[in-house]
Amino acid sequence: MNTSNENDLLHAILDRSTNEFFLMDADTFRFEFANAALLSNMGYSHEEFLSLSFEDTIAKHHQTMVDNMLNDFWQGREQQITFQKDTPRKDGSCYPVRIHMEYIEEAGRKLISAECFDLSHQKRQSAILEQQKKITRELRLSNKFKSNFFANLSHEMRTTLNTVLLLSKILSENKNLNLSEDQLNYAESIHNSTNSLLALLNEVLDMSKIESGKMSINLEYVDINDFCKELERLFQPVAREKGIRFLYQDQLKEELPFKTDHLRMEQVLKNLISNALKFTKEGFVQLTSYRPSKDEIASVFPEIPYPMVAFEVQDTGIGIPQDKLDRIFESYSQADDEETTREFGGTGLGLAISSEIVKILGGKIVVKSQEREGSTFTLYVPVDSSPAIIQYAREGKIKLSTAPSPTQEPSLQEIKAKQNGAGKIKGTVLLVDDNMNHNLALKEYLEFKVENCLTAQSAKEAYEMLNEQPVNCIILDMYLPDTDGKEVARKLRGEEKFKSLPIIIYSGKNLSQSEEEEMETIVDAIIQKNVLSYKTLLSKITGILHKANYEG
Repeated sequence: MNTSNENDLLHAILDRSTNEFFLMDADTFRFEFANAALLSNMGYSHEEFLSLSFEDTIAKHHQTMVDNMLNDFWQGREQQITFQKDTPRKDGSCYPVRIHMEYIEEAGRKLISAECFDLSHQKRQSAILEQQKKITRELRLSNKFKSNFFANLSHEMRTTLNTVLLLSKILSENKNLNLSEDQLNYAESIHNSTNSLLALLNEVLDMSKIESGKMSINLEYVDINDFCKELERLFQPVAREKGIRFLYQDQLKEELPFKTDHLRMEQVLKNLISNALKFTKEGFVQLTSYRPSKDEIASVFPEIPYPMVAFEVQDTGIGIPQDKLDRIFESYSQADDEETTREFGGTGLGLAISSEIVKILGGKIVVKSQEREGSTFTLYVPVDSSPAIIQYAREGKIKLSTAPSPTQEPSLQEIKAKQNGAGKIKGTVLLVDDNMNHNLALKEYLEFKVENCLTAQSAKEAYEMLNEQPVNCIILDMYLPDTDGKEVARKLRGEEKFKSLPIIIYSGKNLSQSEEEEMETIVDAIIQKNVLSYKTLLSKITGILHKANYEG
């Protein structure tokens, strides 16, 4: 093959390449060859391009920079160079290119061969990536602002609603026996309405926690009979007021070491029973606890071998249409049923939350219903929820907590004992909250059981009181006008005389997982303000004071 044929073959091969190539004379800088990819990108015909020089095209606008680099060729310092620049097209537009040049001496001629890489796509991708990073940063910032906003909103709403809840409860109990029947009804109505509003807020927040993997779970042993008897005590008056019966049947033939989350189980069964009462106008609602047979368990959980306990809530209410049974555990499903929402109220979140909680506990809710005849909801849950809980925790879907169990509300006898100054636990509790109304309401409630409750509205006031008199326990809100509860707790732990002082964070703020983990190393308990939290708080305080009195 002669030289001409070899050149033709080489040019044909280079023309098929997607990369751009050119060849120029090293002395004159005039082009001797350009492949099809280069000509197409720059917009020239082959003849037009060969009539031009390097300075007219690729080096245009960057002559000094290119001269400096090419000078290395002439000085013999380099045989090849690589640089990056914007290259002008025939139409005046430019595109970014990386050029790799090699100096060649062949048959007495000095040539420069070059391979060019169009960086337009790479630059576009970089720009898109940078834009995506910017959007991600903005979204994270937006989510942070949103989270802070909802945390503050949640805190303020819970604090205010808890205040109304506690004060209306105290009024409705009429400890001084000086309210008329109408006034008691008003107080009871305020209490129930506030309870509903706080429950609604907690439903929305619970669904948010479940979706974000921040649901907190606390495992403990629960006496099933006592647990169900308490539900019976709570719901019988409600059923009686509606003119229907509420029954509890204990079909368990033995005591079980039932290990579960007391508060979450109570939340689920309260939701199921409340729904049953709401949708039942005549007849009865019945709660039954029993041990399901192996066959029954296998029909619900084909692959789960461990023993179960079942709680059945049966009613003679309106029932559920068959075409809606599959959707009742979906979030917001009730929003599609305007007639039900209009007549009975509610958001439709309760069942969705209950179903998710039971799933976390390793169980399941099964429903059977016949329209106009009634419904039966059966809650199956493991006798020991530990395996399921641990698995969810490992997957980061929940947080394991050590929150205490709730205590019962003060009974009528306890209220009378308070009036007579009897039955109280010896000790002093300091309540620190910038909301004076909430402080007073909580003080009034705790004094059913606690001998002495002090209040402070700032960290400064709290420090002064702690240094003036002995305190057995301090209850801290997260938001204070001069600092926050976390800083107060840190400061107290740093002082020798307060190192062992029991500290409880009691706040409406939703703590992040990192915040909660940090706080758990400093304080004795973290309790969030909600419908049941004042009972939990009272339980924790009485435990602390009993221990102090025993050790003292």
